[in-house]
Amino acid sequence: MFEVNFTDANLAQTSFKGAQLNRAIFDGAILDGTNFENASLIGADLSGANLAGINFWVAKLDDAKLNGANLAEAELRSSSLRGADLRGAILIDAELDGADLSNANLERARLKGAFLDEARLVGANLSNADFTDTSLQGADLSQANLTKANLTRADLYEAKLQGSNLFGALFYNTNVEEAFCQSPFVRCTESLLEDRKAIVR
Repeated sequence: MFEVNFTDANLAQTSFKGAQLNRAIFDGAILDGTNFENASLIGADLSGANLAGINFWVAKLDDAKLNGANLAEAELRSSSLRGADLRGAILIDAELDGADLSNANLERARLKGAFLDEARLVGANLSNADFTDTSLQGADLSQANLTKANLTRADLYEAKLQGSNLFGALFYNTNVEEAFCQSPFVRCTESLLEDRKAIVR
């Protein structure tokens, strides 16, 4: 299925497991309980959709439009969201362990309590995003834009932050143990204290 228009369709409890839905349009569609496990949604338009608790496990969402979407408690483990537009998306308590969000736009996204262990966020725009209480253990945030991001009580154990922009980012009770900011030989606990561009409390 390619470029299908589901505008205003009632798709509640529908299973699209393994379906090909590239560039599909879901404007105004009802998606309560819809299953997108292992589906291909490359370039799909899900902007503003209510996707709370939806299963996107190992789904392909590269270049998808998810700006303003509600993905609270969504299952996105090992999914691919490369280059996806997630501006202002709600990802509170979402499961994103092992997900690939390289070059995705998460400006002002709300990720409080989300799980992003071993996730790839290389080159992602994370400016003004809320990572309060988020788990980012082993995540790769190299070259990411974290300008004014809120990392209060976030867990960045063994995370990679080489080349990332931390201007105005808030680190309050943040765990950066064994994380690397500049190189594999410079730990964030040392680098952040010396770098006044980040706010460390």
